[in-house]
Amino acid sequence: MTLGKKLTDFQNLLVHFFTESGMLAVSVALLPLVLSGFWQDERIVARYTIVYTLVATATYLSFYIRRRLKIGIVFEGFDAYPRQPGEPDDYAAEYEPESTVTAIEVAIRQLGHELVRLDTPARSPTSRSSGWARGYP
Repeated sequence: MTLGKKLTDFQNLLVHFFTESGMLAVSVALLPLVLSGFWQDERIVARYTIVYTLVATATYLSFYIRRRLKIGIVFEGFDAYPRQPGEPDDYAAEYEPESTVTAIEVAIRQLGHELVRLDTPARSPTSRSSGWARGYP
């Protein structure tokens, strides 16, 4: 929250990005000062600083790119299958209320991932009869 308002997903992503890249920049800026205490030769300090900068930046970018995922969520809500006569009282025990699905969706988006609601397999364009159970349309 900021100024009493909740940040959007994009704003959260920007805060994370600038915080993490700022910490990387500070570490790159302070490294030569630390290394100069060990070596007086500026060429050695420069060489180690350059190597650290390249490795740290490449590592950070590879993790940053990989952590933004596109996630599909499949769920069955209480309205997925109407109750049939003679079914037990707990016939829908494995179904999820909309509030649970929404909470999971919000949590995934706050982590910076893209989420696609795939809904109930029975209402999916690629239903069980066309291969949904195998995981492929």
